[in-house]
Amino acid sequence: MAMSHFFETTVMDDEQELLGHFLIVPSRFLPEGVLADGPSALARTIGLAELRTISPGRLIRAIALMVANEGTAFVQAWGPQDVAEGQPTQPQNRHYRFAEYVSMARIVPFENSPLGGDTLGEIITRASGVGLGAYVGFAVGGGSALVFILVPAGMILFGASAGLARGLEEGVRERVKRLVSGKRK
Repeated sequence: MAMSHFFETTVMDDEQELLGHFLIVPSRFLPEGVLADGPSALARTIGLAELRTISPGRLIRAIALMVANEGTAFVQAWGPQDVAEGQPTQPQNRHYRFAEYVSMARIVPFENSPLGGDTLGEIITRASGVGLGAYVGFAVGGGSALVFILVPAGMILFGASAGLARGLEEGVRERVKRLVSGKRK
């Protein structure tokens, strides 16, 4: 009997107003060749659309903007240069502080040996630093924006809890289950 794994975890602030949810799939549970197909193909397979690249140096600002905004309008406006300056991307803002924590704290259950907490920043840097490549971008799933990260070690989806919950309810989780079980359609 073959087994497949993916991990989910939720993080929230003390007031339980800002919530984020991770869905993580280690590469060893992805079908052979799916990483080589690239981020667009994998995103389509699990029902995500509208990829917009995020520079790893802009990850905190991107997450702050996503957490502060319901919907996807800001994703369509996302450009390769920078996010528009605004309240959510200022370091003193609570959305920014939450995004900084989500990006830099060792809270992502990423499969290394042994399973342990990593930071999004470390996961992306490790992949970029060894020349293997990392993709970081916004994707749209279930009418909500998600951060989509693809590295040689696996795939990570992150969304503000309500947004990712909508995406998961609209079939993203089921498509991920089918993907890791080898049933790509």
